[in-house]
Formats: sequence, structure tokens, C-alpha cells
Amino acid sequence: KVTVSVLYWTSLTLLAMARSWLFVLVLTAVTVAGDPLNVFGEPLRLCDRSRVRDARFPTTGYRRTNYCGTDASDYGAHYVCTLLPDGTDDETGESFSPFWTTTGQASCPAEATSWPKPGPWCICMWAYARMYDATAGSFDHQLVCGATNMAVIERYNLAVPGERSALASVCLRCGLNSSTTTAAAASKCRDAVADGLSS
Repeated sequence: KVTVSVLYWTSLTLLAMARSWLFVLVLTAVTVAGDPLNVFGEPLRLCDRSRVRDARFPTTGYRRTNYCGTDASDYGAHYVCTLLPDGTDDETGESFSPFWTTTGQASCPAEATSWPKPGPWCICMWAYARMYDATAGSFDHQLVCGATNMAVIERYNLAVPGERSALASVCLRCGLNSSTTTAAAASKCRDAVADGLSS
């Protein structure tokens, strides 16, 4: 009886250990497979603020890792890496980015001086669409394609005109086609650009 009991408990322990290791292997595989990609379908690059002198906001990204990564709690979808444009407050002479006033996130240049300074910054994909529209399509020159998350292509809705235009601008500015990105992204880009040109 004792031998059978010891064998039984030993086999249960080994089975539990095997399940634990299997879970670790599966979790590792999911984590590696889930590494964030940029719009080219390559590993996401830094939206690097290391050269920006901004004591308040030395890093960007929802988790402040200098990556425009995805996060379930990031309801603002800060996936677009852009170079925030330069501006100077006429009253104080302080540097600010007109991005904050144009998108309505700051009410005036004086308020915008306390927001992130000009330079690389992970902005909300919806704010990118607003800024693109507000600047009559010239804001796409601020895009940093290699540091912009693939989630932008996946999540913009082609049925919403502003999102479709923003997506078309990302696709055109970054030169996304079947030889530069994933098949799914290239297909959605083709649709966005075709719809944008026909409307």
C-alpha cells in the first residue's frame, strides 16, 4: 500500500510540474509572438526623446518606455509616433508645440508650454486624425513610421471618413504596400487610399 501511495503522489507531482512547465512555455511563446510591430510589420522602434530637453516629459509612450506600444488600459490609443511641431509663445517666449492647441488639448500657447515639448512623442491615433484634418493634410510629414504601431492600421475604421483619411496618409507617407508591410496591412492601405481618392 505504501509503495502504491508513494508512486501515485510522485506521478501527480511530476504531472503538476509538467503542466507548470508547459504553461511557462506557452506563455513565453505568446509573449514573443505578441511583441509589438511597427507599420512595416517589423519590431517597433523607439519613439526616441533622448535628445529633447524636457524635464517634465523626458520619455513618451503610455508606459513611458519610449515605445508607442499597445496596452489594454490605454483608451487613448497612443500608437502614432510623430515629431511634435515647434512653436513659441508670443507672450513668454517659451517653447511649446502647436499640436496641443490645434487638437484642443491645451486652450492656449501658455497652457501648452506645460505639455510635452516639440520632438518625438506617442500621440493618440484619434488626435493624429484630428491634426491631419486641421492642417489640411500636412501633418503626415511629422510621422515617424518605424516607431508607429501596426495597431494604427488595424484599428482605424475605413467607414469613418476622418479615420480613413488618416489611415490613407499613414499608408502613403510610410510607403506601405505588399512589399513593405504585411499582406493584411497592405490590403487595408489599398482600400483606404482608393476610398480616399474616390471621395
